[in-house]
Amino acid sequence: MTELDQVINQIAKKTAKLILPRVKSIVKEELENSFDSLITELKKQKRSENISETSSPNINSVKKQIATRTNKAKEIARNHLEKIYRNEFTVDDLINSAVDEQEIRAEQQLQELSKPLTDIREITEENIDPSAIDYSAMMKKLG
Repeated sequence: MTELDQVINQIAKKTAKLILPRVKSIVKEELENSFDSLITELKKQKRSENISETSSPNINSVKKQIATRTNKAKEIARNHLEKIYRNEFTVDDLINSAVDEQEIRAEQQLQELSKPLTDIREITEENIDPSAIDYSAMMKKLG
């Protein structure tokens, strides 16, 4: 890999770090607007009549609107980035090369939470982690 390639990769990563939060905020804002409209539509629907969610044409239309808005927001963000960088970088490369610390932390928490709990009767000095202990056996004894 030449020095020029390394410089281009570094620029791409730094640019992605700067732009990715903005893109995510645009998409998040559009999703929140869509969810707000869905909630208001559901409240209106509940006031008027009690029907099941699967048969409601209004809910289906709101779901379609949400999907349309989400796709439109993604397309707007993609077009904006592609206008800025033209043929130098693709949006997918920028997004894939960016490091999002929130996602990393969320993955770590998910991995910690997915570990099986240790029964309180099987605790040894090596595995003392209060968040990974199953207290149900002792709670049954107490109550």
